[in-house]
Amino acid sequence: MAVLASYGYDGMDQSTIKASLPGMQLLMSWIPAGFAFAGVILMLFYPLGCKQNQEIGEELAKRSKL
Repeated sequence: MAVLASYGYDGMDQSTIKASLPGMQLLMSWIPAGFAFAGVILMLFYPLGCKQNQEIGEELAKRSKL
């Protein structure tokens, strides 16, 4: 909403649609891509390896048997 508002979009005014098309394109391409890349970077630095994942799985299996 803030992106469209910065491009002057008003849903009740038909004349603002053409001026806000670049904002709509940003909302459908670069902005979501930026969030996706940020998520990938965060996952790369997340300290969960195979051994830790195995330990967590074993612990959960023990708890489910209780």
